[in-house]
Amino acid sequence: MNSRESDKVSMYKAVRNIFVQYSTEWLSDPVLEESINVFDSKLNTLDCLMEDIHCNFIEFSNRKTEIRRKLTERFFHLASCILSYAAATGNDELYQMATWTETKFKRLKNDELAPVCQKLLELASKKQILNYSNLGESGMKELEQLIFSYKGSLDDIKAITVRRKATNHNIGLLISESDFVLQKRIDHNMVKYREQNPEFYQQYTKVRKISHSQGHECILTGKIIENWSKEPLRNVRVSIEALSLRRRSTIKGNFRFLKLPPGNLDLVCDRRGYAKFRQQYFIPEKGKVNIEINMERS
Repeated sequence: MNSRESDKVSMYKAVRNIFVQYSTEWLSDPVLEESINVFDSKLNTLDCLMEDIHCNFIEFSNRKTEIRRKLTERFFHLASCILSYAAATGNDELYQMATWTETKFKRLKNDELAPVCQKLLELASKKQILNYSNLGESGMKELEQLIFSYKGSLDDIKAITVRRKATNHNIGLLISESDFVLQKRIDHNMVKYREQNPEFYQQYTKVRKISHSQGHECILTGKIIENWSKEPLRNVRVSIEALSLRRRSTIKGNFRFLKLPPGNLDLVCDRRGYAKFRQQYFIPEKGKVNIEINMERS
């Protein structure tokens, strides 16, 4: 899950908290209640997926780390035994083969560690080295078992990584579905609470607006002109009610909204003496949308 998706999930939870806080307001609204229940169901599924994949990955990572720690201890104990034997017997070639520094060993990649340990185990398998070091067959078997366990932990991590990719795909789908419910159903149903319960509406739009300002770079620009004269109209109130965003057109009839969320948004233009304009526009993830609005006298 990328940072933009993480920001969205944080916003979803903030929205859910607002609905819990103001539950008495919307429980009597069957349309909004249904939408909120659908949204809450998707968020619960998201929570389960994220928790499951996170816990499994942490569990296997911790297991691999612990096995690697034990393997490192046994490796250097065995290497020390081989070095002592090589020094006592004057075997320079064996001495060079068993010479490892701790720093060099730590820098080994995960898939390089087991083969290096296996080679050292093969060196130590000579009977005279075992007798000299008092390592014994049990010590060799213990190291061999650790190598086997370490390989198994790497396989587990690879499997959980594949599963994680699939889960992240499902998380992405759920986020898209949750966005759809918020933008198409809940945002529109919430507009009426602007008058019925301003506090509820403001708290909702506040958490929605915080999310909208994160990770989005789409800009909506426009120009408002009078329909019959084609002259620019100044001082027109331009608003996106679902996001609680408002602007006024300039002397040249221009307006601009920055960092808008993707999806369909209703734009409303209002000025005394003119018919109210309302139109839905699609906002992409990134880029710039430029529109021209014609307003008629009322």
